Amino acid sequence: MGDPRVNVQDLKEPELWTRKIFSKPEIQYIGSSTHCGCAFPSVMQDDSGEWSYWLDPVNDAEVIASSKLECEDLCNLLAQLDEDEIELYGVWAGNEDKQPLIREEISLEDIRADCFRFKEGGFYRVKLR
Repeated sequence: MGDPRVNVQDLKEPELWTRKIFSKPEIQYIGSSTHCGCAFPSVMQDDSGEWSYWLDPVNDAEVIASSKLECEDLCNLLAQLDEDEIELYGVWAGNEDKQPLIREEISLEDIRADCFRFKEGGFYRVKLR
């Protein structure tokens, strides 16, 4: 199913702990074109609790274009699902078995927005329809 640049796999034994985070019965690992989540645009929470992120439209044009493509590929994959809503949880290596830092409801249109970034440790309910 989907774009070959989006990596979808069944959970492996070390990832089964995520079942306690999700409410949906089917859980799969979704990676970006790098076969992990590293190429999805993201932002980390700083010491003040803010999710600050800024790119220069001229100097960072390549990063911006790549991020937009990764999000578009993800949205194309998710739009194929026969669901009204799915859940995403961005887990960084080393943060396994931790509860989400933030919970948000978003849409595919939000993910497609130029300024969208997944928040490290963020749990998302994504409206597909």
